[in-house]
Amino acid sequence: MLAEPQYRQALRYGITLPGTAVAVLLTSFIPGAREEPFFPFFTASIVISAWFGGWLGGVLGMFLSTLATAYFIMEPAGSLGIERQDAIRLLAFDSAALLLIGFVAAFRSTRAALGGAEERYRLLFERSPQPMWVYDQETLRFLAVNDAAVDRYGYSQGEFLNMTIADIRPSEDAPRVIESAREAERQESLSASEWRHCKKDGTVCDVLISSHAFEWKGKAARLVLATDITERRRAERALAESEANYRSLVENAPYAIYVSSIEDDRFLSVNPALVNMLGYRSKEEVLGLRLSTDVYCDPADRHEIIERARSFDHFTGSEVNLKRQDGTAITVRVGGRTLHDSSGEVAGFEGILEDITERRKLEEQFQQAQKMEAVGTFAGGLAHDFNNILMITQSYAAMLLERLAQGDRLHKHAESILKAAQRGAQLTRQLLAFSRRQVLAPRVLSVNELLTEIGEILPRLIGEDIKVKMILQPGIGRVRVDSSQFEQVIMNLATNARDAMPRGGTLTIETSETELDQAYIRNHVGSRPGRHVMVAVSDTGMGMDAETRARIFEPFFTTKEIGRGTGLGLSSVYGIVKQSGGSIWVYSEPGKGTTFKIYLPRIQAGIEEEAVEAAPAATPVEGTTVLLVEDEDAVRAAAADYLQLRGFHVLTASNGSEALQLARQHQGPIQALVTDIVMPGITGPELAHQIAELFPQVRIIFTSGYTGDTVLSQGMLRPGSTLLQKPFPLEDLVRALQGISAGDGASS
Repeated sequence: MLAEPQYRQALRYGITLPGTAVAVLLTSFIPGAREEPFFPFFTASIVISAWFGGWLGGVLGMFLSTLATAYFIMEPAGSLGIERQDAIRLLAFDSAALLLIGFVAAFRSTRAALGGAEERYRLLFERSPQPMWVYDQETLRFLAVNDAAVDRYGYSQGEFLNMTIADIRPSEDAPRVIESAREAERQESLSASEWRHCKKDGTVCDVLISSHAFEWKGKAARLVLATDITERRRAERALAESEANYRSLVENAPYAIYVSSIEDDRFLSVNPALVNMLGYRSKEEVLGLRLSTDVYCDPADRHEIIERARSFDHFTGSEVNLKRQDGTAITVRVGGRTLHDSSGEVAGFEGILEDITERRKLEEQFQQAQKMEAVGTFAGGLAHDFNNILMITQSYAAMLLERLAQGDRLHKHAESILKAAQRGAQLTRQLLAFSRRQVLAPRVLSVNELLTEIGEILPRLIGEDIKVKMILQPGIGRVRVDSSQFEQVIMNLATNARDAMPRGGTLTIETSETELDQAYIRNHVGSRPGRHVMVAVSDTGMGMDAETRARIFEPFFTTKEIGRGTGLGLSSVYGIVKQSGGSIWVYSEPGKGTTFKIYLPRIQAGIEEEAVEAAPAATPVEGTTVLLVEDEDAVRAAAADYLQLRGFHVLTASNGSEALQLARQHQGPIQALVTDIVMPGITGPELAHQIAELFPQVRIIFTSGYTGDTVLSQGMLRPGSTLLQKPFPLEDLVRALQGISAGDGASS
């Protein structure tokens, strides 16, 4: 035990510690320090030094104390008043104190590290740009939320802490919230899942939730990270909608759309329109086709398109012929753009195909109709001029025959001239029929009745080796046609059928009533919509190819050998049908016979047409005055001479104006007006109307080589009028004038 004064003990033991002052104070005020002074005070000084001065100060103090103690042990006993045994005890204690200081220093270091990490995590939670919160796994109540959650959802911190996670879900999602919470209790971490959250203003947003279980102030809790994916989902939905619209556009497009590869020579994708266009049942069948050999009629067409595409990124307007599955060819227009590989070379195409087969057929029909119209105009004009020449020839030949005796040598010559003129007149009538410029006298009639009459004489016309079969639909409607001209149509078609069946066959004539709709009209240029009576004339003959069909109605076109036909039979059929307001179409293939289908507008029941009255037959009346109006000088002169020869008084005029002036100046009645229909200036019908006002009882006789007059071109003639088709025998004109009284036609 040490009995030295306290300041001596403090001096001896305190010099080994940085906290000497603390040791002196502690040993002075703690009772019992005299008995074992250095143990408790030394320990306290070391701990205090380590606590307040840091672990480095404690270790340094321990180190100095150990050195001093070791020195005391090495010194002779009593040199500093410390016994060797006490020094050893002090050394042992220093070692234990050193260990204690290490624990204290480690505790402080760990506590500081934990405090730093906790601070970092707290800052990460609070300053995260994404909403985060902690909730109680048992009650689902919010325990903490960060500022981002407050900003995004619109609730305050206090409002959040009084809510559960179910409160920010739509009501319909509540069952799923409970189920998800129960599942979360069994797992530490949950993979991201999508939810719908409700903000304070009622807005619903899509969020992606990630969570992790941990302990929060002694409670089982979960840390949640909520990522707002509303805009992403909106963009995805917009993209999906756009893709769906594009897919729908492609899948439902009326045009064929495809992607093809040059290297593979195949389609990579096709839409249903392309499948239908090529006549296949499925896309898989089309995707298996080789373009050059299975799709293109001519492989050179595909090669040409590829070469053009190497120069242009876009290509349009190319027309090629493709093969359908059944082998038939279709015409398509190709358009699209090129696809390039990574090296910039053309690798394929994105293209659109438009089937223009029907359009090309319609264009050909239209061009054919235009050609027929042009040829008809030319033929009509030619026939009109030729009719005037024939009229003159016929007139003077007739006058010669009347003046020459039967036995006269020149009488036979005049007869030959007259017969030649009559044959020429027949040809011009056929030309006028084709050009639709002959004047028809139509009436409402039953096609079945007319065909029944014709059917009785057909066997004698076409021969006994051809069977005539009549299939007439009962009760079909009536039509307005010129019966004699329609009879000529059937006769011409029957004759044409006979020539197509040199070894015999069957001629079938059918009738039916049908509705021509807009779809039919679009594919048949010149047709009219509505109810029609159809007359079909079919044969089992040799048929025709496409080139022959295209020209079948052209005047002077014939497939017969020279001398067997004029080429005007079918052209006159075409003209008569067209002028009657109908249409005619031919269907034929080599070796499969031919069918002509005629469509005539059906006339409403109850409508009848008055027939043109024929002039009464009687003897000419002396002193009858005839006003003859004809713009062709030679025709006018010949007709005037012939009428004067027959005892008529003739006034002549070259046009309507001259005729009106002559009529007003004439002293006495005019019993008859003979006028051409088409004249420069005042037309024949207009002149007739004005003359009838001057002379109410005047008889009107129209003459015409053709007419462009609207009423007459539709077959509408005034009741009581007489029509003479040029060229006509002058004797027919005399017959039309017979029976007129010299007192008729008195002026009003």
